[in-house]
Amino acid sequence: MSAGTWLLPVFVMAAKVRATPFRHDTPREEPEGPSGRNSTPPRVGGVIPLRGDSPRTEGRYPRTVTRRERLADAATATVEDGKGGTQTITADRLISAVGVVGNVENIGLEQLGVKIERGIVVTDGLGRTNVPGIYAIGDVAGPPMLAHKAEHEGVLCVEATAGRNDVHPLDKGKIPGCTYCHPQIASVGLTEAKAKEQGFEIRVGRFPFLGNGKAIALGEPDGLVKAIFEKNTGQLLGAHMVGAEVTELIQGFVIAMNLETTEEELMHAVFPHPTLSEMMHESVLDAYGRVIHV
Repeated sequence: MSAGTWLLPVFVMAAKVRATPFRHDTPREEPEGPSGRNSTPPRVGGVIPLRGDSPRTEGRYPRTVTRRERLADAATATVEDGKGGTQTITADRLISAVGVVGNVENIGLEQLGVKIERGIVVTDGLGRTNVPGIYAIGDVAGPPMLAHKAEHEGVLCVEATAGRNDVHPLDKGKIPGCTYCHPQIASVGLTEAKAKEQGFEIRVGRFPFLGNGKAIALGEPDGLVKAIFEKNTGQLLGAHMVGAEVTELIQGFVIAMNLETTEEELMHAVFPHPTLSEMMHESVLDAYGRVIHV
């Protein structure tokens, strides 16, 4: 390479919407209602969510819509119940959800020899593919297919390409997921079921919105904050929330996980009053039998 010659890396970052008629994939959060117990899909704002084939639903919710009918002031859907039968549901609105897949077809990746598995470009934690000079970030690099994950991947990839030696590979286990519905849903890390599946002995703390003064003052008493810890070390394994403004609160747990904060440090932290964030504190206390406002 002669002096003055520039090497231009090729970046791949694209997605396409794939229609998935009348299916709805649930968020990755725990399948618990605001009371902390498994519950049936709520009718919120006149809309009945038809939950799909997520492993966490374990067939508890309807799956595929086989027939739909538009009425004068409502909509009716006939759905498979996952057990060989059907169920008819009437609601104000019927939402047709869509899926997202990486846009990796017919853009020349195969000809270049870029490794693709199940529609995903295979990369290391810094966006590098198996072909030197070609990097992939965003939806094409696999789930979670979230804007903030793609942005962070881009930063890591460029910094690594620029030769910085303090770049750490992306840890997908610490990426928060948010669902902007009403009530809001947010999570990070392992669910209770996943933690057990991976062999962790755990402690689980829950705190309801109904026990928080700020939530009551806001007129938002329905919700739940849940924290999951490794029993012996106090490592924060995951956190899950449903309720008002939880998409703003979840970052507190994300930071705690990145800093490897233990339950003791979280319990000794001072949370301002009155705030919704106090529920995070109370959920930690509850995991260790020290909850106050319940």
